[in-house]
Amino acid sequence: MTQEPFTVQWEREPTARPPRTHDPRYEQAPPEPARQQPRKRHMPYAAGFWVSLLIIFIFILVLFLGSGTPRTSAEIPVVTPTIEPIVVITTQQPIIVGKTFEAWKGEGDTLRKQDRNGDALAAYEQALRIRPNASDLWVAEGDLYTTMGNFENAIVCYDRALARDPQAGEEVRNKSTVLKTINSRIEQAELLEKHEDYSAAIGIYDDLLSAGIRNTGFQKRILSAKVYALMRSGRSDEAARVSKVIESL
Repeated sequence: MTQEPFTVQWEREPTARPPRTHDPRYEQAPPEPARQQPRKRHMPYAAGFWVSLLIIFIFILVLFLGSGTPRTSAEIPVVTPTIEPIVVITTQQPIIVGKTFEAWKGEGDTLRKQDRNGDALAAYEQALRIRPNASDLWVAEGDLYTTMGNFENAIVCYDRALARDPQAGEEVRNKSTVLKTINSRIEQAELLEKHEDYSAAIGIYDDLLSAGIRNTGFQKRILSAKVYALMRSGRSDEAARVSKVIESL
Protein backbone atom coordinates (compact mmCIF):
# COMPACT_ATOMS: atom_id res chain seq x y z
CA MET A 1 0.00 0.00 0.00
CA THR A 2 1.47 3.12 -1.15
CA GLN A 3 1.06 6.40 0.75
CA GLU A 4 0.34 9.57 -0.92
CA PRO A 5 2.90 12.14 -0.46
CA PHE A 6 2.21 14.38 2.41
CA THR A 7 1.40 17.76 1.28
CA VAL A 8 0.87 20.74 3.41
CA GLN A 9 -1.85 23.08 2.29
CA TRP A 10 -1.50 26.53 3.47
CA GLU A 11 -4.59 28.54 3.91
CA ARG A 12 -4.23 32.01 2.63
CA GLU A 13 -4.87 34.46 5.29
CA PRO A 14 -7.53 36.81 4.36
CA THR A 15 -6.08 40.08 3.41
CA ALA A 16 -7.47 43.11 5.09
CA ARG A 17 -9.53 45.10 2.72
CA PRO A 18 -8.96 48.78 2.78
CA PRO A 19 -11.82 50.63 4.21
CA ARG A 20 -14.14 52.23 1.73
CA THR A 21 -13.58 55.88 1.29
CA HIS A 22 -16.48 58.35 1.33
CA ASP A 23 -17.65 58.73 -2.21
CA PRO A 24 -20.56 61.16 -2.73
CA ARG A 25 -21.48 59.41 -5.93
CA TYR A 26 -22.65 56.48 -3.99
CA GLU A 27 -24.68 58.52 -1.59
CA GLN A 28 -28.36 58.81 -2.02
CA ALA A 29 -30.11 61.94 -0.99
CA PRO A 30 -32.70 61.35 1.59
CA PRO A 31 -36.16 61.59 0.22
CA GLU A 32 -37.73 65.01 0.50
CA PRO A 33 -40.65 65.20 2.76
CA ALA A 34 -43.92 65.66 1.01
CA ARG A 35 -44.92 69.32 0.76
CA GLN A 36 -48.10 70.17 2.34
CA GLN A 37 -50.55 72.04 0.15
CA PRO A 38 -51.44 75.46 1.58
CA ARG A 39 -54.81 75.59 2.99
CA LYS A 40 -57.30 77.76 1.15
CA ARG A 41 -58.66 80.33 3.45
CA HIS A 42 -62.23 81.08 2.83
CA MET A 43 -63.01 84.70 3.78
CA PRO A 44 -66.43 85.21 5.09
CA TYR A 45 -68.78 86.84 2.62
CA ALA A 46 -69.42 89.98 4.72
CA ALA A 47 -65.71 90.74 5.21
CA GLY A 48 -65.03 90.36 1.48
CA PHE A 49 -67.87 92.71 0.64
CA TRP A 50 -66.57 95.48 2.90
CA VAL A 51 -63.01 95.07 1.64
CA SER A 52 -64.22 95.36 -1.96
CA LEU A 53 -66.27 98.40 -1.08
CA LEU A 54 -63.24 100.01 0.57
CA ILE A 55 -61.09 99.38 -2.52
CA ILE A 56 -63.72 100.94 -4.80
CA PHE A 57 -63.98 103.98 -2.54
CA ILE A 58 -60.20 104.48 -2.53
CA PHE A 59 -60.12 104.16 -6.34
CA ILE A 60 -62.85 106.77 -6.78
CA LEU A 61 -61.14 109.11 -4.31
CA VAL A 62 -57.83 108.82 -6.18
CA LEU A 63 -59.56 109.57 -9.50
CA PHE A 64 -61.33 112.58 -8.03
CA LEU A 65 -58.21 114.05 -6.47
CA GLY A 66 -56.08 113.28 -9.51
CA SER A 67 -58.47 114.82 -12.05
CA GLY A 68 -58.61 118.21 -10.37
CA THR A 69 -56.12 120.81 -11.49
CA PRO A 70 -54.75 123.44 -9.15
CA ARG A 71 -56.61 126.67 -9.50
CA THR A 72 -54.55 129.55 -10.61
CA SER A 73 -54.70 132.96 -9.08
CA ALA A 74 -56.62 134.22 -12.11
CA GLU A 75 -59.43 131.69 -11.46
CA ILE A 76 -59.80 132.45 -7.77
CA PRO A 77 -62.22 135.35 -7.27
CA VAL A 78 -60.78 138.21 -5.32
CA VAL A 79 -63.19 139.95 -2.98
CA THR A 80 -62.12 143.50 -2.39
CA PRO A 81 -63.34 145.17 0.79
CA THR A 82 -65.48 148.21 0.19
CA ILE A 83 -63.26 150.32 2.40
CA GLU A 84 -60.27 149.82 0.15
CA PRO A 85 -60.06 152.06 -2.91
CA ILE A 86 -59.90 150.61 -6.40
CA VAL A 87 -58.28 152.56 -9.21
CA VAL A 88 -60.33 152.92 -12.39
CA ILE A 89 -58.08 153.89 -15.29
CA THR A 90 -59.45 156.62 -17.55
CA THR A 91 -57.92 158.40 -20.50
CA GLN A 92 -56.81 161.37 -18.45
CA GLN A 93 -56.87 160.71 -14.71
CA PRO A 94 -57.57 157.73 -12.42
CA ILE A 95 -60.78 157.86 -10.45
CA ILE A 96 -61.00 156.31 -6.99
CA VAL A 97 -63.90 153.94 -6.34
CA GLY A 98 -65.50 153.51 -2.96
CA LYS A 99 -66.91 157.02 -2.49
CA THR A 100 -70.38 158.16 -1.56
CA PHE A 101 -73.06 159.25 -3.98
CA GLU A 102 -72.44 162.91 -3.23
CA ALA A 103 -68.69 162.51 -3.78
CA TRP A 104 -69.19 160.87 -7.16
CA LYS A 105 -71.75 163.44 -8.26
CA GLY A 106 -69.50 166.34 -7.18
CA GLU A 107 -66.56 164.86 -9.02
CA GLY A 108 -68.67 164.40 -12.14
CA ASP A 109 -69.83 168.01 -12.00
CA THR A 110 -66.23 169.21 -11.66
CA LEU A 111 -65.05 167.11 -14.59
CA ARG A 112 -67.97 168.31 -16.66
CA LYS A 113 -67.00 171.94 -16.09
CA GLN A 114 -63.53 171.05 -17.31
CA ASP A 115 -65.04 169.66 -20.53
CA ARG A 116 -63.82 166.19 -19.61
CA ASN A 117 -67.07 164.60 -20.66
CA GLY A 118 -65.85 161.00 -20.73
CA ASP A 119 -64.50 161.14 -17.18
CA ALA A 120 -67.63 162.96 -16.01
CA LEU A 121 -69.81 160.19 -17.43
CA ALA A 122 -67.72 157.58 -15.60
CA ALA A 123 -68.21 159.42 -12.31
CA TYR A 124 -71.96 159.78 -12.89
CA GLU A 125 -72.23 156.08 -13.65
CA GLN A 126 -70.63 155.24 -10.30
CA ALA A 127 -73.04 157.58 -8.53
CA LEU A 128 -76.05 156.02 -10.29
CA ARG A 129 -74.97 152.56 -9.18
CA ILE A 130 -75.36 153.77 -5.61
CA ARG A 131 -78.59 155.68 -6.19
CA PRO A 132 -80.24 154.61 -9.46
CA ASN A 133 -83.39 156.66 -8.87
CA ALA A 134 -81.60 160.02 -8.93
CA SER A 135 -83.53 161.61 -11.80
CA ASP A 136 -81.41 164.78 -11.83
CA LEU A 137 -78.32 162.68 -12.46
CA TRP A 138 -80.01 160.92 -15.35
CA VAL A 139 -80.73 164.35 -16.82
CA ALA A 140 -77.07 165.32 -16.37
CA GLU A 141 -76.01 162.17 -18.19
CA GLY A 142 -78.48 162.91 -20.98
CA ASP A 143 -77.03 166.40 -21.37
CA LEU A 144 -73.52 164.97 -21.57
CA TYR A 145 -74.52 162.47 -24.23
CA THR A 146 -76.24 165.23 -26.14
CA THR A 147 -73.11 167.38 -26.00
CA MET A 148 -71.08 164.45 -27.26
CA GLY A 149 -73.51 163.94 -30.15
CA ASN A 150 -74.82 160.57 -28.91
CA PHE A 151 -78.50 161.39 -29.19
CA GLU A 152 -79.68 157.79 -28.79
CA ASN A 153 -78.13 157.43 -25.34
CA ALA A 154 -79.30 160.91 -24.45
CA ILE A 155 -82.91 159.94 -25.21
CA VAL A 156 -82.55 156.86 -23.00
CA CYS A 157 -81.26 158.96 -20.10
CA TYR A 158 -84.01 161.58 -20.43
CA ASP A 159 -86.70 158.91 -20.56
CA ARG A 160 -85.26 157.19 -17.46
CA ALA A 161 -85.32 160.50 -15.62
CA LEU A 162 -88.99 161.02 -16.54
CA ALA A 163 -89.86 157.42 -15.58
CA ARG A 164 -88.35 157.85 -12.11
CA ASP A 165 -89.76 161.33 -11.60
CA PRO A 166 -92.65 162.41 -13.85
CA GLN A 167 -92.22 165.92 -12.42
CA ALA A 168 -88.65 166.13 -13.72
CA GLY A 169 -89.70 169.14 -15.78
CA GLU A 170 -91.09 170.18 -19.11
CA GLU A 171 -87.60 171.03 -20.29
CA VAL A 172 -86.48 167.41 -19.97
CA ARG A 173 -89.58 166.20 -21.77
CA ASN A 174 -88.98 168.75 -24.51
CA LYS A 175 -85.37 167.62 -24.93
CA SER A 176 -86.43 164.01 -25.32
CA THR A 177 -89.16 164.95 -27.80
CA VAL A 178 -86.84 167.11 -29.88
CA LEU A 179 -84.15 164.46 -30.08
CA LYS A 180 -86.69 161.84 -31.11
CA THR A 181 -88.17 164.04 -33.83
CA ILE A 182 -85.15 166.09 -34.81
CA ASN A 183 -84.80 164.69 -38.30
CA SER A 184 -88.49 164.92 -39.10
CA ARG A 185 -88.67 168.51 -37.76
CA ILE A 186 -85.74 169.63 -39.90
CA GLU A 187 -87.31 167.98 -42.97
CA GLN A 188 -90.56 169.82 -42.19
CA ALA A 189 -88.76 173.18 -41.99
CA GLU A 190 -86.96 172.56 -45.28
CA LEU A 191 -90.29 171.74 -46.93
CA LEU A 192 -91.73 175.03 -45.67
CA GLU A 193 -88.77 176.90 -47.13
CA LYS A 194 -89.45 175.34 -50.52
CA HIS A 195 -92.94 176.77 -50.30
CA GLU A 196 -91.41 180.11 -49.26
CA ASP A 197 -93.07 179.94 -45.86
CA TYR A 198 -89.93 181.19 -44.13
CA SER A 199 -91.61 182.45 -40.97
CA ALA A 200 -92.97 178.96 -40.18
CA ALA A 201 -89.56 177.42 -40.93
CA ILE A 202 -87.84 179.92 -38.61
CA GLY A 203 -90.38 179.05 -35.91
CA ILE A 204 -89.38 175.35 -36.13
CA TYR A 205 -85.69 176.26 -35.89
CA ASP A 206 -86.40 178.34 -32.78
CA ASP A 207 -88.26 175.40 -31.22
CA LEU A 208 -85.32 173.13 -31.83
CA LEU A 209 -82.89 175.65 -30.32
CA SER A 210 -85.09 176.23 -27.28
CA ALA A 211 -84.66 172.62 -26.21
CA GLY A 212 -81.19 173.57 -24.95
CA ILE A 213 -79.37 170.84 -26.81
CA ARG A 214 -75.76 171.73 -26.16
CA ASN A 215 -74.09 170.10 -29.08
CA THR A 216 -71.93 172.35 -31.22
CA GLY A 217 -72.57 170.48 -34.44
CA PHE A 218 -76.31 170.43 -33.86
CA GLN A 219 -76.47 174.13 -32.94
CA LYS A 220 -74.42 175.20 -35.97
CA ARG A 221 -76.63 173.13 -38.24
CA ILE A 222 -79.87 174.68 -36.95
CA LEU A 223 -78.49 178.23 -36.76
CA SER A 224 -77.15 178.03 -40.33
CA ALA A 225 -80.57 176.92 -41.58
CA LYS A 226 -82.14 179.82 -39.66
CA VAL A 227 -79.72 182.31 -41.23
CA TYR A 228 -80.71 181.09 -44.68
CA ALA A 229 -84.42 181.44 -43.88
CA LEU A 230 -83.87 184.95 -42.45
CA MET A 231 -81.97 186.07 -45.50
CA ARG A 232 -84.65 184.69 -47.84
CA SER A 233 -87.34 186.50 -45.86
CA GLY A 234 -85.49 189.86 -46.02
CA ARG A 235 -84.46 189.96 -42.36
CA SER A 236 -80.79 190.54 -42.99
CA ASP A 237 -80.08 192.26 -39.67
CA GLU A 238 -81.25 189.27 -37.70
CA ALA A 239 -79.34 187.00 -40.04
CA ALA A 240 -76.13 188.93 -39.28
CA ARG A 241 -76.62 188.57 -35.53
CA VAL A 242 -77.21 184.85 -35.86
CA SER A 243 -74.07 184.53 -37.97
CA LYS A 244 -72.02 186.07 -35.17
CA VAL A 245 -73.45 183.49 -32.76
CA ILE A 246 -72.29 180.75 -35.11
CA GLU A 247 -68.79 182.21 -35.20
CA SER A 248 -68.62 182.23 -31.41
CA LEU A 249 -69.39 178.54 -31.10
